[in-house]
Amino acid sequence: MNYNAIGTTGMRVSPITMGTMIFGNPLDQSQCDRLVSAALERGINFFDTADVYEGYSRTWGSPGGVSEQVLGKALGGQRHRAVICTKFGNPAGAGPLDAGLSRRHLDKQLEASLRRLGTDYVDLFLAHRWDPAVAVEEFLGTCERWIRDGKVRAVGASNWPVWRIAQACEMARSSGAPKLQVVSPKYNLLYRGVDLEQNACAAHYGVSIVSYQPLEAGVLSGKYAGEKAPEGSRGSEKPGWVPKLKPGDAERLEALARMASESGASSAGYAIAWVLSRPSVASVILGWRSEAQMESAIAATELRIPAAHLAELETLVPPQGPFGDERVLVWTSGGWALRPAELS
Repeated sequence: MNYNAIGTTGMRVSPITMGTMIFGNPLDQSQCDRLVSAALERGINFFDTADVYEGYSRTWGSPGGVSEQVLGKALGGQRHRAVICTKFGNPAGAGPLDAGLSRRHLDKQLEASLRRLGTDYVDLFLAHRWDPAVAVEEFLGTCERWIRDGKVRAVGASNWPVWRIAQACEMARSSGAPKLQVVSPKYNLLYRGVDLEQNACAAHYGVSIVSYQPLEAGVLSGKYAGEKAPEGSRGSEKPGWVPKLKPGDAERLEALARMASESGASSAGYAIAWVLSRPSVASVILGWRSEAQMESAIAATELRIPAAHLAELETLVPPQGPFGDERVLVWTSGGWALRPAELS
């Protein structure tokens, strides 16, 4: 297993991050114990979670906490072998104090997460969303205090507008506030907004990209090409979690399958390898239900896509918007909502 640096932290992580969004439901504790142990034994040392994750039980504003608790128990005495990333900011309740990046909310969520994970520190904290009600200085001040107190090792951002990432990095340069070490956007062959600005921004500031949904929730594996999702797949159990194909996607998937076959790989493996080949990408977040799926993901880290295929993919699926997930958290009379950044 090769390991990649995370920003300028000195921490080195596996190119595959084990995502834990479905820990607790449909995966129970015993299944997670087995999969986490297998991941550690195969060299995967990076684990992604969030305060609100609770598998299929998750609804907007439900309290969450399940994934962190299950992960903490699964790691047990192996905590020292793991780099844990968790995220706060999305609604962990229905009230006006239950989301966002205020010091009050962040402090409350950090203490709860540490208890659930069974640890006295997290390696990496990411702001799950940008909160326009909180000044960048306020947010970075909270992060600085956490790092000083030894409760957090490094910080970053998920789903932030690119200009906010640049703003935070410039502020860190000028004030000595903690630098963003990681950005975590959605990034895959069918969702390439990151290529328009965020890749260049990350490279300029020495920030690592740890992307999610490299398979577009399974679409790029080709398993949803038919009229009916395979039994036991996420598409059959949580159809709302799988994006619909857009015009031209079927042809793109066919071309991807052909190129992958020519290289002796699966479509999923090729799609993962493509993301890992992109500038500044240190790791991709993937969830799996079996050791066989985990082994397929690990195999993808060894794939090298031929230059001719890279050029064909560039023509077939050119960079397109949006720049990233430009929606931000906004409190409304009806509760917490996600709105386009320009309307916040």
